[in-house]
Amino acid sequence: MLKFEIMLERTKKQELTSRQLEILDLLRKGLTNGEICRALNISENTVKVHLANIYKIMDVTNRTEAASFASNLFKAPVKKQEVTIVIGHNDDIKNSPLAHSLFLSIIEALYGYRLFQIKICQMNEVTDDCVYQIKLSAPQEENQALFISLYQADNSALLWSNLQRIENSDQIKLLSAQIAIRLYREMMLSATSAYEANPDSTPAWWYACSYASIKYENRSQKDFEASQNTLQEILKTEGNKDFISCTLASGYYMAIAEHWIDGEEYTRKIGEIACNTMRDTPNSTNSMFTMALYNILIGNKNEAITYFEAILEINPLCIITRRLLAQIYMLLDRQDEALKHLEIYDQFVPGAFQLFFQYHANFSQQDLERFIVGISPTQRNFLMGLVSNLFHK
Repeated sequence: MLKFEIMLERTKKQELTSRQLEILDLLRKGLTNGEICRALNISENTVKVHLANIYKIMDVTNRTEAASFASNLFKAPVKKQEVTIVIGHNDDIKNSPLAHSLFLSIIEALYGYRLFQIKICQMNEVTDDCVYQIKLSAPQEENQALFISLYQADNSALLWSNLQRIENSDQIKLLSAQIAIRLYREMMLSATSAYEANPDSTPAWWYACSYASIKYENRSQKDFEASQNTLQEILKTEGNKDFISCTLASGYYMAIAEHWIDGEEYTRKIGEIACNTMRDTPNSTNSMFTMALYNILIGNKNEAITYFEAILEINPLCIITRRLLAQIYMLLDRQDEALKHLEIYDQFVPGAFQLFFQYHANFSQQDLERFIVGISPTQRNFLMGLVSNLFHK
């Protein structure tokens, strides 16, 4: 009997149009007719017509029965897989006040990404039932310093380490930002390597999105196309949909700039992704980032600024947001605001261009000139002058 009911539900779902499925899903979430018409930008009378047709197909008589039916119809195998980070430390770290303050500030910064499940424990309690391990200690031979090491948990591979010396408490906020950004970058690079070795690495949303984000930097059409197919597939089954959607939209945005895809068609697709994520997770920085990209593409630069500034209020370490925000301010000839964000970017990622070339040695001066297209000649010459010594003649 259960098998028959499932088959019947699938048959009825196939009879519904994409718009009717959208309306049914919103009805299931408890939205009124007025809220549905605003969410989908259609008239309330149109909503009523669709609902009448939905009731007929579903063989129900009211919205309560339809919502109950929809609860089964929209059940999906969402995998709640977390990227777990275990942070180990020793109690003697408390004997070094500045190192202890930096330790706490790094943890707070990592929480700001809102992507990871973070567990804090004693060094001797660190286990490998996680994706990454971060070990923090205050070396006895160093006065006010913190030793940081990042490991891939499944094979104990050392991904990055650093001995951070601390001169005074005023440095704590900036140092923790720099370290958290570097840890995040190293985890993404490791995830990219793991994905290349095994595309079935789990959690898929983290490994595939990391791979796509790093490959976007290469501006390779082949990598872009391969990434999009994977992201579209995992979006159907994985959790963290706002993160996957944001990565997908970022790829479209890059491909539009490279003229690999139809700009009008994919601007519309980014808009659809943005509306869906803002409806489901409106407070997510990923949803706001996607909406900002859409507004850039349709010419609403001031609206994009609003979203980008809101993201930085939640997570000041989102350096991609800061970089794009600086570009928009330059395009609007608001140089003071652009320089402010560029200065913060440079503080958070010192030597950013050198680090970029470390991973993308083939990046050329022509690539950079394409990257900063649109800003005034004076600004462009100034920026090119700053980094001209990095390019091989």
